[in-house]
Amino acid sequence: MITNDHLQSFTRLRKYCHPDMLMLGRQTNTSSFRFPCEYKTLDLDGGDFKLDLGEDMADEWGLHCEAWETVFNLGTLEHVWDAHQAYVNAASMVRLNGHFIGQSPVAGWEGHGIHVTDYKMIQAFFIGNGFRIEDAWCTTQAGNDCDAPKRNGGKSVLYWFVARRVQLNAEWKKPSQVYTNGVKPS
Repeated sequence: MITNDHLQSFTRLRKYCHPDMLMLGRQTNTSSFRFPCEYKTLDLDGGDFKLDLGEDMADEWGLHCEAWETVFNLGTLEHVWDAHQAYVNAASMVRLNGHFIGQSPVAGWEGHGIHVTDYKMIQAFFIGNGFRIEDAWCTTQAGNDCDAPKRNGGKSVLYWFVARRVQLNAEWKKPSQVYTNGVKPS
């Protein structure tokens, strides 16, 4: 289970956990790590809220929009077909000055989920939509710190980040490929 191999990362995230926290995906085995608070879960297959992150949740906004101090994506969004809609739904749930905590496979995880996301695109989505990245790092599948993945690097890498919502936006922007071969266009 990911929590057992990544205790160092979970400990680093502990200070961002809040009693008003929504966990994306139902976590069934966190025996080595105890979250410092109770939390609700959103999981189509059996959470406190049985909603599909890949669907337009506009009808549910009364329940969920800007409703949570902390939203924690523990490797769930890569399993949703419409990744942009899933990120919009998840980020929309964070209150102003609240935190989005994310963990996503970004290299070497082919065959896991639907998407292997580029960590620069995750950053571009959050920064472009009113968030500030407060902390970010990468780990190997075994939980050891590592550098950001390079193209065709071959090793499995997880991207961990904390983003604070610093402004509310009227329209969610879709980032386009902002980097070519790892270089930001001038």
